[in-house]
Amino acid sequence: MDKQRGFYTYRTDGGYWHHCHFKRHWFPAYQNYLRKAALTDMLQTFVPYRTAVELCALEHGGLNTCGGGSNGIPSPTTTRYVSAMSVAKGVVSLTGQESLNGLSVVMTPGWDNANGRHRLDAQLQYSK
Repeated sequence: MDKQRGFYTYRTDGGYWHHCHFKRHWFPAYQNYLRKAALTDMLQTFVPYRTAVELCALEHGGLNTCGGGSNGIPSPTTTRYVSAMSVAKGVVSLTGQESLNGLSVVMTPGWDNANGRHRLDAQLQYSK
């Protein structure tokens, strides 16, 4: 016996119900998981550059010479979720692709004179 309720058709034996239940509850959760994994990949791509920029700033007394491919900072790279990357004067910019299409992240290093600490300002911009 088939029944129709809203957009979901199900049979009393559960054959259709199982399929619709999966699409309604598990598929969106899986999509959110993929987005989080993609963002994690983007942030993990940034980590070695942060360390290198900090060391460069300490060794050279500032950020003016801290660019990609010089003074111990690796050359910019791309990954599955990062389509473009640049490093100039310590500022690291990443552009997303695939599930992060439209996302750009700019991370700017700075020094907090009041507390004597290194800080990192992140700016995220998403446009679709």
